[in-house]
Amino acid sequence: MSINELTESLVKILEFENGIYIDLINVANDKTNYIVANDIEGLDTCTFREQQLIAKLKRSGELREKVFAMFSARLNVSMSDITVKFIISKIGTKTSSSLSTLYGQLINNASELKRLGNLNLKLLNNASEYVDFSINVMTGSSVQNNNYSNKGYSSYSHNNNKRHFVAAT
Repeated sequence: MSINELTESLVKILEFENGIYIDLINVANDKTNYIVANDIEGLDTCTFREQQLIAKLKRSGELREKVFAMFSARLNVSMSDITVKFIISKIGTKTSSSLSTLYGQLINNASELKRLGNLNLKLLNNASEYVDFSINVMTGSSVQNNNYSNKGYSSYSHNNNKRHFVAAT
């Protein structure tokens, strides 16, 4: 394959991966809504969809690695040196501009996905703390200062820094 053909293949793969990242962002937003609404079935559906998208992303990543290996052979460069930025620096300006834009979109979407994942983690941790708090209240344990902020943090502290949990067997 020529450098142009390899570049076209890489662009198609990255466009596909970018689409998956956009889908994952949508799923993460849905997940946030389901967590806030305490909708376990919706959350389960989101998790299943997320797993499907991640499997697609993994297969696409394997194809991308094959294209990188072909770039490595064609440019006579070590595979460890092949990155999208490196490829951008080695190809024509018209193609490098579109590849650079696509690369920027991927970076932005990955950052947004990470932000949403962190938010969802905080919300899930708060839900877990609320369950723990509720169990402590029902079992008569004393908990002070159970205020929550709009950033997903809880400021309550457990009595003597111990969590009490009575599990049904």
